[in-house]
Amino acid sequence: MKTQTIKTYSFNELSEEVKKKVLTKYIDLGISDYWYEDTYYSAKEQGISITGFDLDRGQKIEGEFIWEHIEVADNMLMDIQEGHPLYSISEQFRKERDELCDNWERDENGEPINVDEFDEKLDELEYQYEKDILWQYWKILRDEYEYLFSDEFLSEHFEDNEYQFTEDGKLYNF
Repeated sequence: MKTQTIKTYSFNELSEEVKKKVLTKYIDLGISDYWYEDTYYSAKEQGISITGFDLDRGQKIEGEFIWEHIEVADNMLMDIQEGHPLYSISEQFRKERDELCDNWERDENGEPINVDEFDEKLDELEYQYEKDILWQYWKILRDEYEYLFSDEFLSEHFEDNEYQFTEDGKLYNF
C-alpha cells in the first residue's frame, strides 16, 4: 500500500497562467443541452411560447404569444421589474394601445367608426409589440449564453463549488 500526499489548490490560489489554462480547458462547463429552459419557462409564464432561436449568424428567434397581447403586457407590467427592457416595451405598448382605443372616433353606441381601419392599426401595434418582446428574449438568451461561456462564470463556479486543482491545473477528484 502506498500513501500519497497531494497538494491541491482552490481556483483563486492558482497562478494566473494556470488559471488561464483551466478556463480554456473547461470553457463549456456551464453549457448543458438545456441551458435555455429557464428562459423558455419564464416566457411561457408571461404568455409567450418560444419555439426556437439562433444565436449564431442567423440571429433570430421564433415564437408566438399564447395569450392576448394585452394580457401579456399586463403580466409583464405586474411581474417584471420596472426599468427592465421587457417592462419598458410592455409599458410603451400599453400606452400606445390605450391612446389608440381612447382617441378613436366612435359612433353614438360607442363602437369605433371605420372598424376595419381601427382593427388594422391595432394589429400593427400588436405585431410590433410581439416582434419587440421576442427580440428582447433573444437578447436575454444571448446574454445568458455569453455569461455561461465567460471567465467570470467559470471562476465563480469553481470557487462556489469548491473545486480543487493540482498545481498544474488538473482537476483533483476526491
